Amino acid sequence: GNLPFDHNDVEVIQLIPTSPSVLCVPAASAYTSIDDIVRDARERPGRITWGTSSGNQLTGSLDFFHHAGVEFKVVPSGGGGLQPAIQASGGHVDMSFTNILEAKPQIDAGLLRPLAVYAKARMDTLPDVPTFEELGYPVRCPIIRMIIAPPGTPRERLETINGAFRKAVASQKYRDFVASSSGVVLDASFAEAMVILNDQKEDFIEVERQK
Repeated sequence: GNLPFDHNDVEVIQLIPTSPSVLCVPAASAYTSIDDIVRDARERPGRITWGTSSGNQLTGSLDFFHHAGVEFKVVPSGGGGLQPAIQASGGHVDMSFTNILEAKPQIDAGLLRPLAVYAKARMDTLPDVPTFEELGYPVRCPIIRMIIAPPGTPRERLETINGAFRKAVASQKYRDFVASSSGVVLDASFAEAMVILNDQKEDFIEVERQK
């Protein structure tokens, strides 16, 4: 929905790990690559079902449709990214674009086949799966999570909490845990965090204008 506020209206303390989105098809699907999907979508516009959740995954989906020049029948669902993964693993939709955290158990169980991941580089937990960028689709689907405080929180308190979080983020134990969970560490100062969040907002606005 259209919230009456954004990150500029709160105090951003620290960004926390992001988890990329992944495009998967049912294990029994005839699709073995993004090229297969795009080719079929051009032959059957609006007839292939694409399961996704709201927010970032929907934004990334729309951006992919734009860059590929194709049209799908979008099947949105509530309950975060888990529902699209379940729908695809059961063959109720032709494919799903959802968070890797929700899709990974279905992938590991052999119910889903991942075809592309939204990330700057291939994931260690899915080393054989190419990124959308590799495949020629500069899809934007950032999932940025953050810890915030009420507006007007004293700066010294924010800096103390930010310093504690950044100390934890720098530890190898923390980084190993994030990597094993298919996450990506985000470590940023106050100023760097605002740049990242402002860029994300602009990406969302641009994708909306593409429709």
